[in-house]
Amino acid sequence: MPYLSYAKAAALEMSQAGDIAPALVADGSWLSDSDLAEAGVKFQLLDGTLVGSLAGYRQNRTQLTNSSPPTVQGTRAKGVELEVRWLASDNLSFTVSANNQRTTIKGPDASFQYIPAYTAGVAGAQAYGGSYVVWAFNGLPGRGGDYAYSLIPRSVASLYGAYTSDDHAWGTVGATLGATHVTKTAGTVQNAVHYPAYTVVNASAFYARGPYTASLNIENLFDALYFTPDADTYANLGALPGKGREWRMTLKRTF
Repeated sequence: MPYLSYAKAAALEMSQAGDIAPALVADGSWLSDSDLAEAGVKFQLLDGTLVGSLAGYRQNRTQLTNSSPPTVQGTRAKGVELEVRWLASDNLSFTVSANNQRTTIKGPDASFQYIPAYTAGVAGAQAYGGSYVVWAFNGLPGRGGDYAYSLIPRSVASLYGAYTSDDHAWGTVGATLGATHVTKTAGTVQNAVHYPAYTVVNASAFYARGPYTASLNIENLFDALYFTPDADTYANLGALPGKGREWRMTLKRTF
């Protein structure tokens, strides 16, 4: 079943304190403008046991910059997304989801940003104890016009399998195992630091009998070490470590 959708939306361009800058009211940019166009196909195969969708989309929207006074700049995202679910048997199922997207910041980007010392031509050892900033990001080499927004991954894909046993006198058991792969990210300045791609495996299991249920969830099963860029004005200076292995056990009784 093919489909096509188009939507427009608007929202207030508010600063961190929930305020609207007078300059935005004066030039008429206090109200954001966004639109989303999507086209794709939904399918059902193998007697209805395999269902899914494949779609391409394009979104234009605005965002508030950190400049002073604040200004509004545009962004454009184009991508393809896939989701497939397969009921392999009465007890076993699989889910696949994937997305590939490219986001572009529409120049000129007049935002305030902290930058690495090497971007200003200063060696790292000579820059300790200080900060380097630009009051208009478009003044940096290669950033005078549109540029790719590399703080988010280009592609994300996951595969999960789930098993649930039949009901028995001794109870019911089930388990889920899956992995999510995320491609590399990077800062937004030229020659930025790159953060490698990574894969995180998650698992869970449960046992239920009568009103009692015990479950175990483990995130990042193999304790993968990964990093992602910081956010906002510090995106080119800091790295955030991903969560290590984390587990939790739950015991529940219903009444």
